[in-house]
Amino acid sequence: MMSLKTFATITAGATLAVLMACGGGGGGSKSSPTVYVAGRCNYIEYNNDNAGWVHGATQWINGSRIILDTRPDESGGEPADHAFARSIFVSGNDVYVAGNTGLWKNGVKQTISNPGEYTSVCASGNSVYLVGTYTTSGRTRAAMWKDGIRTELTTEEPNIDSYADSVHVSGNDVYVAGYVGGGNTRAVLWINGIYSQVGDYGTTGSSVFVSDSKVYVAGMHNTGGRSRATLWTDGVQQYLNNEPSNGGSAANSVYVSAGKVHVAGTETWREQNTSKTRARLWIDGISQDLEYASDGSAANSVYVSGDDVYVAGSESAPNYQNAAYWKNGKMFRLTRNWTASYSMGADAFSIFIK
Repeated sequence: MMSLKTFATITAGATLAVLMACGGGGGGSKSSPTVYVAGRCNYIEYNNDNAGWVHGATQWINGSRIILDTRPDESGGEPADHAFARSIFVSGNDVYVAGNTGLWKNGVKQTISNPGEYTSVCASGNSVYLVGTYTTSGRTRAAMWKDGIRTELTTEEPNIDSYADSVHVSGNDVYVAGYVGGGNTRAVLWINGIYSQVGDYGTTGSSVFVSDSKVYVAGMHNTGGRSRATLWTDGVQQYLNNEPSNGGSAANSVYVSAGKVHVAGTETWREQNTSKTRARLWIDGISQDLEYASDGSAANSVYVSGDDVYVAGSESAPNYQNAAYWKNGKMFRLTRNWTASYSMGADAFSIFIK
């Protein structure tokens, strides 16, 4: 395992071209950008007068919804059994979406040997990179698929589970953030397949970004019985909320543009014996307001295009949950409020602007 000192030395000496980075560049047209979002929709489908829930991996392009994959819920299964689209990336004219049931290119599901459940996708040059997990011998293993070929992301502890949640390519270097462990996790980072531990016990890594020879990992640290939104810069830990909220917080996505570090996440607190969650955006560690229209909200992904900051997530109320995104703090719903008799649940997990 690399030490954090070695980790910082390697990254400082690397040639890291942000404009070539997966998720980097922010090169969309400022006048009329295209907004790409990946997530999930739960809806009711009627067949011969029989209603059943369908859980769909979903893509939105400028608000137009495309269901990529569905998985009917015949027995009230848990959300992990449903179809989700976790990540979206655009390269040239091609749109890539990764989820727990597959990879889609321009809406067409791709065939991958030795498949798994995918959490993040990006394209660089002529190659497509996927990360996620697969199961072998009763263990969950972090892995990367480059052009469909799977490589296990190894750790120093083969008898514990490992997870890969985010991939970023800069120049010739491939960065993957994730975590190891079950009940007592640790945030980790792989650089070109070489493993290093980023955080202490109780931490997870959710997102990685590289800019100006610095490596940023966003995640959380469970300490004192509560989680805290956390950012590591070249391995140095920073809490994003000055004081831990009484319900906890988490950092889900990081994006650096023009020297500013943008982090999207959530913060939870208790109010009159009820837990409420609110979407958060931190810019250089300072919390920013996002439009708050209902009982709860969450921020899962952040992307910067020119002077505009986009955040993808959800808003919720007792009878519905909408997928949504924010542009410079203003909310745009991708789904609309549905009544309790025709309930719809939706989330936006990833956003890309071009």
